[in-house]
Amino acid sequence: MKKIILGGAASLLALSMISGCGNKEEGKKKEAVKSSVQEVKGEKNNQNNTDNKEQTSFKILETIKQFGGGTVNLNKEIKTPGNFYVSEKDGNVFLTIRDDMYGNYREVSGNLEKWQSISDGLENNYLVGQYPRGYYFFDIEKKEITSGHFDFSNTNNQSHKAGSVPVNDLYLVNTSEGEGFIIPDGNDKYSLYVDGEKILDFQDIKQIMSRVPQQSQFLYESKVYVDIKQKKMYFIVENTNEINQLDLETGKPLFVNGEMKKIEIKDNGSTSIIGDASGDLYVVQSGDNVTVSLYNNNLDLVAEDFEVPVQNPKDVAVSVTSSELHIWDMYSFEQDPTIELIRVSKSSALSSNSSKENSNGINEEENQKIVSGVLKAGNKKDKETFRSYLVNDFGDEAKTHLEEPFFAANLPSFEIVDIVKSDKVRSFTNLPAGAELETYNATISLNDNGESKRLVISVTLYKEKDGWKVLSFDESN
Repeated sequence: MKKIILGGAASLLALSMISGCGNKEEGKKKEAVKSSVQEVKGEKNNQNNTDNKEQTSFKILETIKQFGGGTVNLNKEIKTPGNFYVSEKDGNVFLTIRDDMYGNYREVSGNLEKWQSISDGLENNYLVGQYPRGYYFFDIEKKEITSGHFDFSNTNNQSHKAGSVPVNDLYLVNTSEGEGFIIPDGNDKYSLYVDGEKILDFQDIKQIMSRVPQQSQFLYESKVYVDIKQKKMYFIVENTNEINQLDLETGKPLFVNGEMKKIEIKDNGSTSIIGDASGDLYVVQSGDNVTVSLYNNNLDLVAEDFEVPVQNPKDVAVSVTSSELHIWDMYSFEQDPTIELIRVSKSSALSSNSSKENSNGINEEENQKIVSGVLKAGNKKDKETFRSYLVNDFGDEAKTHLEEPFFAANLPSFEIVDIVKSDKVRSFTNLPAGAELETYNATISLNDNGESKRLVISVTLYKEKDGWKVLSFDESN
């Protein structure tokens, strides 16, 4: 019964859409409860130096008891709220909720402040009807599929409809670039589409696709994830308690000593998987409790069984951002279905070739948490826009998040002096060959009880097809 969600459009390192949430009034207003820090650690080998091991950890950053400020069941349109699925997009959230009474789905949009819109019932039967998946929808009529997005202000409207694609069979999948689908082309050949555009073709040499869940019957599930950059597909094998990987470039599964390599799980029905832009795979298991495990792209364990306390561990969904794991659950508050969000920091598969600590002893993994809280520029289209944002809007938001990790003091004055492009660009593993990076150093002036201090923050940007994204954010040496 497990479900998982894709983090927004899932571009390589899109930033978190949630930032700086604090405690609010009780009742139906949002309530953000700071959780005591929990941590689990694992080790993985640095790909450039097998003698150098990298610590991986999870920490609970914050619990928001009532996301959206109240019940998600707007106007009580959903008669019997059931399993749900979530996407994050540009600071907004899109929920696909099954109505168990009628067997159809409702689409709900909202953000941290409030829930915005709820759709009419969406119905489907095999290869006929409407298939909502968070921000995305797929419409099948006369054996042709079109795809598009739900409108935030009115989820009865769909926009950006892509051209029709003939379909005789269908796999709905999460990908690193958004929701997509896979259709067979015959002779063990398949095509992957995202937003109606064909992304790649692949061949199933070992007839592995018969083991892959199609997910078209239970739209809230996430048992298949495709990493488009690495051309790898991960999936929970039908009717088994194991996870396999298919290399879409070679058409072969991952073998070890002649056997298919696998991740063993406790229960197929209560397990979901999702990957992030750095190539790691998250395995989320629920039931009596919710646990998260982390694996690399070779299905090697990195960190296991981190428990995330939630109100209702039997009904959860999960999304990822560049620096956080978001655990969502639905529970009853004043007899109304309510959504809870738990923000969890996650280590990145991106391993700097430099030391794990800078000259001031600040751990880089700790600094990754600052990205989501300080920078909300994931939808900025170019570096000039980003630089302007950094100068104009750093302000109090940055001050709040920088004080504790860097100084543990209340600083009355905070301003950016300048931003200059650096000649030195850090190197990272797990990036494509020829990846274009730029680093900018922001000099920040601080005034603490009359004592002036200066801090230099280094921001490394990664160029994607739709603009520049933040790759790392830390105190410069």
